[in-house]
Amino acid sequence: MIHPILKRSIGRITATRLIFYGFLLAWGTAAQAAPHVIRWNDTRQAIDGFGICQAFHQARHIMEYPEPARTEILDLLFSTEKGAGVSILRNIVGDGGTWGNETDGPTPTIQPQEGVWNWTGDEDQIWLMRQAKLHGCETFLSTVWSPPGWMKTSNAVDGGGSLLPDKYPAYAEYLSRYLREYRQRHGITIDAISIQNEPDLTTKYSSCLWTGTEFRDFIRDHLAPVFKRDGITAKVVLGESSNFSEKHAEESLNDPVAAAAVDIVATHAYDEKPADKVKPLPLAKQHGKRIWMTEVSYFGGNDPTIRDGVTWARLMHDHLTVSGVNAWFYWWGACYKTNGESLIPLDLKNRTYSTTKRLFTFSNFSRFVRPGHVRLDCTVESAPGVSVSAFRSADAGSLVVVAINAGDEARELSYQLEGAAAASFTPYRTSAGESLARLPDLPSLKTTLPAQSVTTFVASQVKPSTAR
Repeated sequence: MIHPILKRSIGRITATRLIFYGFLLAWGTAAQAAPHVIRWNDTRQAIDGFGICQAFHQARHIMEYPEPARTEILDLLFSTEKGAGVSILRNIVGDGGTWGNETDGPTPTIQPQEGVWNWTGDEDQIWLMRQAKLHGCETFLSTVWSPPGWMKTSNAVDGGGSLLPDKYPAYAEYLSRYLREYRQRHGITIDAISIQNEPDLTTKYSSCLWTGTEFRDFIRDHLAPVFKRDGITAKVVLGESSNFSEKHAEESLNDPVAAAAVDIVATHAYDEKPADKVKPLPLAKQHGKRIWMTEVSYFGGNDPTIRDGVTWARLMHDHLTVSGVNAWFYWWGACYKTNGESLIPLDLKNRTYSTTKRLFTFSNFSRFVRPGHVRLDCTVESAPGVSVSAFRSADAGSLVVVAINAGDEARELSYQLEGAAAASFTPYRTSAGESLARLPDLPSLKTTLPAQSVTTFVASQVKPSTAR
């Protein structure tokens, strides 16, 4: 039997413990519910833009569509009010191949024979660049899928082969001439030139194999001197390996002369293992080079659903936050194929088109995160299945936050802005039943994210906090 006084003492101790444990529980719950932080003054990489390609006559298909469908497709791709606001258009440097057909095939080359120049045959890409520019897209990347056949070991555009060493000078002159003539003849400035698409693959269509050593020697001993002589200001893009890698750029980056002539290290992301699609490119970062992910898609049957859209949004998020890319491209913007190679499938027979949720989740980034924006440090995984990235505008006057809920349940979002203040946030949401739907303004970044959704929050009047 417990003495009454002792019993009262135990009761008081127990009550005190309960109060203490209750305080700890309440404190822990409050700590867990505390907002995550976006750090206004803690910047990461600058954003160059988001892009698509319309190579192999896909630009022509848009050009030949009847109105109003043609304008609608252009708006969906390039408009910052009605569509994705694509800010970089990738083109093919014509090579004169004989494979393919009018639906899907090569573009004529500007140099069909040594000493012979041709300036016709690329009207569709020229037309599209001009249309894109009218919509506000002013950055153009041109990629070589193959040098003209007469420069190669195989004497053919398709089926691989390599650039003949004694044609290195001719190829440097060819690239310089292409850039100069497009500016002078067509009034188009090509902002970046990629020496070779997927130098690690031999394909039935246009292709050419390169080693890292060959890239280094060509850039250092031929391309750099010719570009300097001709006053070429286009950025040199190197790599574009089929899998996410900087392997083909390593020798050039480790050579001081070649490295000085390389501006952008590019890669594609066709790795079969998802884990290999996302990783840092340490050598490019060490040398201060921009990193562009210039191509990815899939070849299975087209999936227009939100689940597919969220999958691509997650990959974009990971490339931006883990790999630190400065630009991100889907493969085709609009194409005739019925698989997943484009954002907008085209029905050429009936001259119609359809949209996909991946178009709109891509747009959740591309329309709002504009060239010159800078990524900010923030909690990137705020809850299971929730991915968040934040970007500050070039003039430091606005904030864009992209929140992805890849889960099958709604999740709470709670973030506070450190180092600045925003009066309100405008959400634009893509979900199973919404496509960039503008929602009522919010006073803060505290809301619920529906399952399987991507929401972009825009604060247009952000003011830095006053230090005390």
